[in-house]
Amino acid sequence: MCSPGGFSRISARPSTLQPGEVVLTPPDLPSHAVRTRFAPSPTGDLHVGNLRVAAFNFLFSRKHGGSFIVRIEDTDVDRNLEGSLDRLLGDLRWLGIDWDEGPDVGGPFGPYLQSQRADGHVVRAYALQALGLAYPCFCTETELRAPAEVRGPPGCPGGCRGLEPDAARKRSAVEPAALRFGVPDEQVEVLDHIRGAIAFNGRDIGDFVILRADGRPTYNFAVVVDDVDMQITHVIRGSGHL
Repeated sequence: MCSPGGFSRISARPSTLQPGEVVLTPPDLPSHAVRTRFAPSPTGDLHVGNLRVAAFNFLFSRKHGGSFIVRIEDTDVDRNLEGSLDRLLGDLRWLGIDWDEGPDVGGPFGPYLQSQRADGHVVRAYALQALGLAYPCFCTETELRAPAEVRGPPGCPGGCRGLEPDAARKRSAVEPAALRFGVPDEQVEVLDHIRGAIAFNGRDIGDFVILRADGRPTYNFAVVVDDVDMQITHVIRGSGHL
């Protein structure tokens, strides 16, 4: 179980973004206000693992007098199934799990469908680029699909991170490019409330894509942006997500 730290918002226009225009504002919730979320995808029926995560989040928020949010991660349009969302919400209610904010009840941090929040994800991606924390990647599908022994460590295999900003801008004008987050080449520590401090080697993580070449944000990036924007205080997931 992790608590997202830092700030709640980055406000900027992607087309005119400059580092000085990135505005960070601290959360305006009381420090004791617990906010948890359950964020399934409407790609099928709930299974026991889903329900276990939902129950932990629900019970933790209720114990601390906080808010429990249901947010739907529906950006994988090819796998979304008609009727899945209604069944998902119905199953939660059948189990006695209710929520304070969600796609059917609304709330102050909506919308609660990830697909309707894409503009904010794109803004955040360009904000990271303006701060020098993300960079355009021009690698081809052939390069990305090469065997690990040819491709090298996880992340960008083509050295795009080392491109000068002017050269990257010129290539971006004529070539499709994804946007990658530049993971520091150092130890990355995560504070988990159950396992304590957990350390990862940044080189093992690799520079991951946050914005695809077609402009769509990736799930792993969007879910974190949404957690920050919705001021989620505790993320309770299976240990496999660490």
